[in-house]
Amino acid sequence: MFAVATMAMAESYPYTHDGFFMNVAMGFGGQGFDIKGSGMYKGYKMNVKGDADGGSVEIDWKLGGRILPFTILHATFLEISGLGDLRIKANYREKNATLKNSEVMCLYGVGATYYIYPYNFFVSGSLGPVKFGLSDDDDSVIKAASEFGFGFQLAAGKEWWISENWGLGASVAVTYGSVDEDDEDMEMSAMAINFMITATFN
Repeated sequence: MFAVATMAMAESYPYTHDGFFMNVAMGFGGQGFDIKGSGMYKGYKMNVKGDADGGSVEIDWKLGGRILPFTILHATFLEISGLGDLRIKANYREKNATLKNSEVMCLYGVGATYYIYPYNFFVSGSLGPVKFGLSDDDDSVIKAASEFGFGFQLAAGKEWWISENWGLGASVAVTYGSVDEDDEDMEMSAMAINFMITATFN
């Protein structure tokens, strides 16, 4: 990926998507998250089940370069934080409790973005390993990161040139991630739809 970006820097022209590519996007929307299964906590088996539906905040980074006319290959990193109350019902040492938690989904992947010339509309897709992070309000009962699973993102939007190499725009992004932990017998999944503001150097 570094080689693609380096080679692209040598052939960049103004107002075109033909060189080094860097994109940052931030936005808000909604996300649904589910968790179920069982695991060990302080030597005891704990059964958990929970879900959350509510708002979400997302930030994306993409870095790469052109591989074909109007086509960008890039590395993708994104993080989505759920804003809804994640309430997990846990059975621990024969006691039932409802815990209020927070959740973060991270995707580390590779993707491609295609620009529709000359309108500067774009479609983008990325896929790769995904990981969840969980913590409760006082960080005492549940504070853990999941194993890696699989996730993807699909996005579409439009940008407007504000200089020879910078564009600003807006997009809609749909992201899904799922982790199935065999060792802990735990399953987690999330889907988010966010409305993004994008800034691209190309």
